[in-house]
Amino acid sequence: MRKNLQKRKKVFKEKLKEKGEELRQLQEEKIEAEIKQFVEEKKKEGKLLPKYEADVVTFMKELKKQGKTVNFSEGKEKNMYEWFKEFVDALPVQVPSGEVGKGEIIKDPIEKRVF
Repeated sequence: MRKNLQKRKKVFKEKLKEKGEELRQLQEEKIEAEIKQFVEEKKKEGKLLPKYEADVVTFMKELKKQGKTVNFSEGKEKNMYEWFKEFVDALPVQVPSGEVGKGEIIKDPIEKRVF
């Protein structure tokens, strides 16, 4: 009887560990999908260049995983992941998108330079 209980307890612990691992994997996949969607949106808006896409996804996943906060001079504590999302969202357009006709002037949104 005692051996049977110990065996069942061991099986239960193994299943619990397995389910915990499955849950962790699903959570990581969900986070990665959310980050990729965010980065893709910012790329379409022209705020992130395609060459930085993979690095930004990796960086954001690590920020999310760490869950650290940072204190700013205003005395406000902010989650680093959320702060970075706000930072990227506030970036100006890096490269104008859309069609540009021959002889058309493209203005730089940062410094209003004409190319």
